[in-house]
Amino acid sequence: LGLLGVPILAGSGEGRFAGALITGYPRNEEPGPDIVSLLGDTAKLLRNAFVLHGQLREQKRLAAVAEQSADPLFLTDLQGRILAASRGALETFLYAPDQVLGRLAADLLVPPDRRERYLGLERETLDKGSVLSAEGIHLRGDGAPIPVEMTFTLIRDDHGKPFEMVRVVRDISQRKEVERMKTEFVNI
Repeated sequence: LGLLGVPILAGSGEGRFAGALITGYPRNEEPGPDIVSLLGDTAKLLRNAFVLHGQLREQKRLAAVAEQSADPLFLTDLQGRILAASRGALETFLYAPDQVLGRLAADLLVPPDRRERYLGLERETLDKGSVLSAEGIHLRGDGAPIPVEMTFTLIRDDHGKPFEMVRVVRDISQRKEVERMKTEFVNI
């Protein structure tokens, strides 16, 4: 029995050895170039499967963190569809998970007259990687407006390619009320 091995490299073109695909063949039948090529293609498919498996594990980990966070945060894809919402987000905005998952954040959370500005913040995040401390208005599940402070951050894969966005959205109603009271006091 003869052995034929093909290396499995970590990542695309990085050259880091991750393992090998080894197969046996009868000694009197040397494998031809088509078999060697097929084995090489199979090794590449295995590498891609390992990479995908790692990415799925990371997504599950991020979703678990998002779901358990007391802070209001939403995990979205790059098109703005909500993939996960923290417990704090569901409680703050009065939604059940099935009301938010798969919905566009801009359509669900933002009043129509403020949607273009919100979409601009999404575009800015895609360009710059993050947007910190932008203020806006979000809508609760009962339709009541809530003043919020938003921070958007891209999540990138091992190659620096963005694949999801974390949106932390804090209710700043109390802060706005204090500011209003200060303004009224000063104007007296």
